[in-house]
Amino acid sequence: MSKNALLVSFKADTLSTVSRSTVKKMVKLTGAGNETQLIHMALRAYAALVLPAYPADDGLPTQAQMDAIGRITPQDIETTTLATLF
Repeated sequence: MSKNALLVSFKADTLSTVSRSTVKKMVKLTGAGNETQLIHMALRAYAALVLPAYPADDGLPTQAQMDAIGRITPQDIETTTLATLF
């Protein structure tokens, strides 16, 4: 087995495991072609669900950054609140 291969042992259908018969049914239903392709499709879908779509930012702006924003923001504009969320 190559170092990039993964052995999958099927179990009963539970909240965290799946049976081989369920996998076979899913292959037919999705048209995945084979069990390996179905597993790749399932892992890709799960990765899209749980992994961040973009790298984490550096958090809130520092006081120096807020001061810089304040310096370049026009100060003579009047604003009116049209609606609030809370």
